[in-house]
Order: sequence, then C-alpha cells, then structure tokens
Amino acid sequence: DGERSSWILYRKGTSKPLPLQKIPLPRGAVPRQGVNTCGANELFFFHTLHPDSEQTVRVENNTISIRLPRTFLFPLLTGEAFRAENPTPGKWVFLPYGKDGKPLSPERMANDPLLKDFVETYRERLSSRKGVLIQNWIRKGCPWALLGVGVYSFAPWKIVWEAAGKHRFVPRIFPGEWQANQSMYGFLSFYDLEAAQQVFTALHSPEVETYLGSLNSGGTLNWAQPGRMKRLFQYN
Repeated sequence: DGERSSWILYRKGTSKPLPLQKIPLPRGAVPRQGVNTCGANELFFFHTLHPDSEQTVRVENNTISIRLPRTFLFPLLTGEAFRAENPTPGKWVFLPYGKDGKPLSPERMANDPLLKDFVETYRERLSSRKGVLIQNWIRKGCPWALLGVGVYSFAPWKIVWEAAGKHRFVPRIFPGEWQANQSMYGFLSFYDLEAAQQVFTALHSPEVETYLGSLNSGGTLNWAQPGRMKRLFQYN
C-alpha cells in the first residue's frame, strides 16, 4: 500500500493482503529507532553511574571512566529493564543535547569544564566516526552529535517494543526519560498519557502480531523495525 512498504504475504486464493485496521496517531508520534552512536558506544553508553554531587556524576564502562553533568545522563533500555515489573536503570546513555532535540552548541560545551574535558579528550575518536549524516554534524563543529536523537527523545511518554530477534510483539509504556538503543527497540513518543494508552491498547490487537508474522521476519533483526511498523498507523 505504499512504494516503500515491505513485502507482505497474501491469503491463499485471494488477491487481498491481510486486513489491517489503521491505528490513529497524534501529531509527531512516528515509529522511530533509538540512539545511534555511529560506532562509538564506548563514549556514550555506561554500565555504572556514581553520584559525585547534586550536579555531577562519574560514569564508567569497560573502556572509560569520566565525570559528566548529571542532567545529560538518561536511563538506557535493556532486555532486563523491558521485562521487569518495575524497571530500574542498568545502563545509562550520555546525550549532550538540549530539550529542543539539538546538539549542545560549541559555546555551551566549552563553557562547562566537564563537557569541555570530554570533547578535548575524545575529539579524535568522535571526529573519526564514519557516515554521511554524522560527518555533516562533525563538519558543523558538533563532533559530539548522535543520530536518532531529537525533540521526540525527550517527550514525557514512550511506547517501546523490542524490534529485533523476537516472535511476539509485546509493547510497553515507559516514562520518556528512558532511551532506546538503535535497532534493538522501536518507539513512539507522546506528550499525552491518555493518547499513549489508547495507542497502546490498539497495539495489542491480534492483527498487529499477525501482520508482523506475515512478513516472515520472526527471530530476525527485522522483526518489528519502524519501517515495518509504519504500515499499521494513520497519521493525523
């Protein structure tokens, strides 16, 4: 039903695809992937977070340990967090962004000693990332930029689902500060909890899982990626 739509199986003996009842979405709620570090996970994803003061924390992973402003650290979704009844952060992601969804300016980075230290220490690694889109940001003087981050990343609510390697479609509603990891998860952002709950209920229709199963991608990386999910929605 669209020039970029994925292949879908037809019912035997018919010329019509599986019936899909389009789910209305509010403005701005579009299926998306999560944060993409463009190969620099070690600079943005952290296993531990230790409060250093009210404003600063020390974060660590297997590669680095560094102090950063607390306001730019967000909980990162993992499989454990997705399955827990009351999830607690097991990983953290560093997003040097404003709530407008734009990377912090060079002036803002330079005026904070911790952010300045991060950039000066890892500028070469940040600037060597490959890809047309990330190199555009680097040429603009923002080597700390990421892909998959925008104003939608900071909406107060998200419906999130596991987008790769699954055979069942089990979405969950998370507070918006939780961030998704690139192609592992897909999500929809909402500014109204009631609207999120309405879409959440609609996504539990058996038709959704039947549609995903008809694409023959169960257990693969393509199970419920945003491009396939877009076919389910009607955009207002």
